[in-house]
Amino acid sequence: MARIRLRRDKGTGAIFQLNDGRWRSEIAYRTPDGRRKVATFTRMKKGPVVAEHNRRVHSIENGTYGRRENAGTLDALVAEWLENEIRPNRAADTYRSYSELYENHIGPKLGKMRLDQITLLHVRELLRTRKSIGLSASTVDRIKATIRSAFSYAISNGVLVTNPASGLKASKGQRREVKYLEPGQAKALIEVGRSSSIAGPLLVALGTGMRLGEVLGLRWKDVDESQRYIRLNFQLKRGPGGFRLDRLKTESSRRTLEINDTVASALQAAKTLQVQSNAVARKLDLVFVGPEGGPMHQKYFNDQLKALCREIGVEPISAHSLRHTVATLLIANNIDLAKIQQQLGHSSITLTADTYGHLIRAGGRITAKALDDALRSGDVS
Repeated sequence: MARIRLRRDKGTGAIFQLNDGRWRSEIAYRTPDGRRKVATFTRMKKGPVVAEHNRRVHSIENGTYGRRENAGTLDALVAEWLENEIRPNRAADTYRSYSELYENHIGPKLGKMRLDQITLLHVRELLRTRKSIGLSASTVDRIKATIRSAFSYAISNGVLVTNPASGLKASKGQRREVKYLEPGQAKALIEVGRSSSIAGPLLVALGTGMRLGEVLGLRWKDVDESQRYIRLNFQLKRGPGGFRLDRLKTESSRRTLEINDTVASALQAAKTLQVQSNAVARKLDLVFVGPEGGPMHQKYFNDQLKALCREIGVEPISAHSLRHTVATLLIANNIDLAKIQQQLGHSSITLTADTYGHLIRAGGRITAKALDDALRSGDVS
């Protein structure tokens, strides 16, 4: 039996009869992110197919196709998503970040709307207003990710068919300038910092490039002084329940680092301070403790670091800039990029190259000039 096709206006799809006698509706449409899809509906009788076809054409034209009228509000969806998907499967900091972004930026604007009412235009307007109040591009991107993930959860549970946030692209904001210390500044910081309360963590941070949470969460059982290496597995975090050790998320961040003389001196000094450790620090087996004997808070370290920077006359930096300092020193000494990636615990060499590309390009110019000089002179100095 040949197909019987009903002619319809261009852009409204088609209704036709299959070889087995059933009737089918086919409508091509674009999702909010621009992908082409085809909606089909098949029944034995033509009447129901025509009625459903017309309903779908109307909803596609209105931008409401695939949304259930009983889908509930965004507030209800996000509450369920956070408790059922995020809390049991993601780190506590991730749960807290999503919750705060929603409560502060998304919920007040879209929370009371039904899911079937929210469109890409609503989400774009939300992001526009967030930018207008001065939020950084990275924060706006995190808001996007929160909305997109919540709607993906709704789709996976059959509440929605399309994701109104899936068509959003990452912000094209300028990459923040990487702040770091020059070698002489780093040396001066170490000298003035030897008598400070953050002397040990400071030396380890500059001697390894470890993240601050990794430094402050370093345990004695992860240090092998005889073989001179550190095995990194945890980072120190502080939440509503107090300090805790969280396992590092990725395989690349869980790494083994050699102990150089700078780090060895810091570890030796830390041993003399163990008598100050309180019960929490001893239970966590921490190498470094705060001025009152407990785990050292990251804010305390950063405050002290800024004070030391002012003392030596340089612009105050954060602990993360110490990692940048280590990377720049390694690049300046022609250390292979892959080795720098391993040392810092980056997830990929692409991340390392993207972060320090300007320094690598500078090194490339130096190399190119050296080749040019050698070719011009016929000699190697």
